[in-house]
Amino acid sequence: MLACVEKLIAERDWGVILSVRAVGQPGEKLQVKALTKVLLGRPSVGETWYFEGEYLQSPRYGRQLVAQSGYRKTPTGKLICRYLAEHVPGVGLERATRLWHKWNVNLATIISDEANIPGIATVLAPDRPNLAVRLAAAVVRAWIDSAAESNLVDWLTQRGVEDLRIARRVARILGDSAIQALASNPYILVPLLPSWTKLDEFALRVMQETGAKAPGTDVRRLVGAVDAVVKGTLADGHTVLTQERLRTSLARLLESSKGSNTVDAAIAASERNGAILRVSGGWRAPGAALLEENVAAKLRRMLEPSYPSPVRIPPPDQLSRLLDRMADPSRPLHEEQRSAVLKVMEHAIACLQGGAGVGKTYTLKIVCDLYENLGGRVLLGALAGKAALRLARSTGRDAFTLARIIGQLTERESIESALRDPGLDAPTAAKFSERLKSLIKIDDRTLVLLDEASMIDLPTLHAILRYMPEGARLLLTGDAAQLPPIGFGLVYHALVSDPHITANLTVIHRQSPESGIPAVTAAIRERRMRLFSEYRGVADGVSFVPCESGLIGDAVERIVLQLGGYSSGMLVVSPTKKGPGGVDALNARLHERLRPPGAAERDVKGFNAQYYTIGDPVMWLRNDYSRGLFNGLIGQVQSIPESPGERWLEVLFDGESSPRTLQLEDLMDLTLAHAITCHKLQGSQAARIVVPIYESRLLDPSWVYTAITRAERQVILVGDLAVLRLALKRPWTSENRRVGFAWHLGIHGDENLPARCCSGS
Repeated sequence: MLACVEKLIAERDWGVILSVRAVGQPGEKLQVKALTKVLLGRPSVGETWYFEGEYLQSPRYGRQLVAQSGYRKTPTGKLICRYLAEHVPGVGLERATRLWHKWNVNLATIISDEANIPGIATVLAPDRPNLAVRLAAAVVRAWIDSAAESNLVDWLTQRGVEDLRIARRVARILGDSAIQALASNPYILVPLLPSWTKLDEFALRVMQETGAKAPGTDVRRLVGAVDAVVKGTLADGHTVLTQERLRTSLARLLESSKGSNTVDAAIAASERNGAILRVSGGWRAPGAALLEENVAAKLRRMLEPSYPSPVRIPPPDQLSRLLDRMADPSRPLHEEQRSAVLKVMEHAIACLQGGAGVGKTYTLKIVCDLYENLGGRVLLGALAGKAALRLARSTGRDAFTLARIIGQLTERESIESALRDPGLDAPTAAKFSERLKSLIKIDDRTLVLLDEASMIDLPTLHAILRYMPEGARLLLTGDAAQLPPIGFGLVYHALVSDPHITANLTVIHRQSPESGIPAVTAAIRERRMRLFSEYRGVADGVSFVPCESGLIGDAVERIVLQLGGYSSGMLVVSPTKKGPGGVDALNARLHERLRPPGAAERDVKGFNAQYYTIGDPVMWLRNDYSRGLFNGLIGQVQSIPESPGERWLEVLFDGESSPRTLQLEDLMDLTLAHAITCHKLQGSQAARIVVPIYESRLLDPSWVYTAITRAERQVILVGDLAVLRLALKRPWTSENRRVGFAWHLGIHGDENLPARCCSGS
C-alpha cells in the first residue's frame, strides 16, 4: 500500500502508530502499526510511504494495517517542503517553503546537487550567511540520503531482492553509493543474502547488465562463492575450513567437481584477495582469525607481571582472613567454593568452571563482595536477559545482557569522542555529559564478570574486551559440558583447560543426591548410560518412557497433563522446532489440549500462525530495557479479550507480582512456551523437565546434558532408548568445532606446558 502519513498517533522506541491516507484512493484513511525493526527510516507527517502487512478490523479503531515492512518513497511536489521541515533541524516549514517558491517543480533537482549549496543558502537565511551554508548543506545531504534509500529499494526490487532488512543494511553500510557499489560487484551481498541461489541469480543478472563477458567464471563470482562457504562455516560455529569442506562446498555452489580447474581458480583468487588464510590442514576465515588473535593477545597481556593492578589483591593468607571476616554465618561457603574464590582472585583473567547446581552464582556473589571490599567495582553480564535477571537476584547487584553492555559502551565511546570536539556548543555538551552518567562504564578498577560464558561467542567477547582498559579484570564462569555458543568461535572451552587460571566446582548443591539428577549428569559427562527410575508421575529423579518416534507427541501430551503443565513448574525441552516432537508441533498440540472449555472462539491470534489463550505459557523474544522485559523471559497468559476482534493479552511473567498488558504489536515478540528449545532455556531452570528424544543431528552428549541439568527435581525422557545411546556415543558439540583460537597453558608463557588450539579434526 502506498500511503501519505497524515498524523503520528504514537511514537515509541519499539515503533510507531500512524494515521495515513491511501494514495490513489481519496477518502480512504486507516491506521498503520509498525515496529522500528521493519521500517527503513522513521515516518514523518507529510511523507509518502510504501507499506506491506496484514490488514485487520478493530472494533475500536477501525481498519488497521500491521506492517511487516515499510520504506519511504521520495516525496514529490510541495510535499518536499514538509519533508525538509521534518528532517532537517533548523529549516522549518517557513524556510522550506521559500525553496519551493524559488524553484517550484525543479526543487528536487536543485537540492540533489552539492554545487547548488551557495544558492540554496541565500534563499534559506539571507541575513545569516554562516547559518545558511550549514542549513543548505544539511538540506542537500538529507535529500540525497532519502533519494538513495528509495532508489536503492526500487533498484533491488526490480532485480528480485525484496527483503527490506537487506536494503536497510545495505543503505546503512554503503550510503548513497550503494547502487554503484552493487553494480561494480554484486557479490558483496554475500553476507546479507541468506541463499546463494538467490544471490547468484541476482548477481549474474547485474553483471550481464553491466556487460560482463563471462559472468559464470568471473573472478568476482569465484571469490563470492568462497565468501559464501566462509559464511556458512562461521554460521556452523567454525573459524577454520578444512580442505574437504571448502572444495566440496565450492563444487556445489559453482556446479563443478571438487578437483576442477574452476574450484582451483576460486581458491587461488580468494587467497590472493585475502578472503581465506592458508594454515596447516585448511584455511582460516580472515575476520575471525583477527578476532581470535586480538582476544588471545589481550588475555595474555592480562597475565603479564607488568599488567597494572589498581585494586591491590592481598597475598592468599591475608585474603583468606578477609574472607573469614566477611563470611555470612547463616550461609557458609563450602570449602570447595572458598578455594574457588581465592583462586579466581589470583589473576586478572580467571575462570570459574562447574556443572549445574554446584553453587556458581553464590560463589560469584562472594567474589563480588570481596572485590568491592578491596576497593574495586564489578560489572555483571550474561548472554540472555533471563540469565541476567537471575544473576542480579542471586548477587544483589545490577546485571545486564551482553548486548546492552556493548551497546552502552559503544554509545559512551561516541559521546566521549564528541565531547573532545572544541567546537561543541555548551547545551549539547551538557546534554552529553548528563547522558554519560547513566551509561555503563568499565575503568581500570572494574572486574567484568560474565556468566554462562560457555555460550559467549568470539565476536561478543572481543567486543567487550575492546572496551576494557589496562587494569580491568575479567572473570568468566560457566560449564564447558553444556552447549557451546550459537555464534562462531570457542574461547571459554580453551581457557578452562588451563589449571593456572581456572577454579573448578564439583559438589552439587541445587539438586539433592536422592533426585538422581547428579548421578545421571555425571554419567553423561563420561558418555555412560545409567539405569533410569520407572516413571510414576510426579516424583523426583530421572526416568525414561519408551515411545516410537511417530507417537512422541501423544506421549509428551499425556505426561504434561499428568504433571500439571506449566502451572506446576514443568516445561518441555525439545531438540528442534520441526517434526512431531519439535517445539512448533508440541506448542500447537498443548495449546489445543490445555485450552479452558469453551475458550476456542476467544483465541487471540498472534503471529507466525500462533494462537494464545488463558493459561498458555509464553516466552518474550526481545530485550526491552525500558519495560524490563528480556529475551527468554517466560510467563503465563492471565486474561484475553472478551471480543474476538481484539488482539491483546495480559501476561504474568516469572518473578513479577502483577500481569502486563501486551498489545498487538507486542505479539510479534512473543511465542508459546509449552515447549522450547534447549538454547532458549539455557541459563534457566524448571522444577520438572520433559525431554523428547528422537533422531536429530543436534542430539549429542552436550545437548542431553544441558537439557537434563535445567531440571531441579525431575526429568522424564520420552522416546527411543537406542537414539539416546547413539547420541551419547557422538562427540561433544565443542569437540567438533574447528577454531583457530590458541591458548598456551601456564602463566607468563611457560615453555614447559603444551599449546592448546581448540581445533576439531
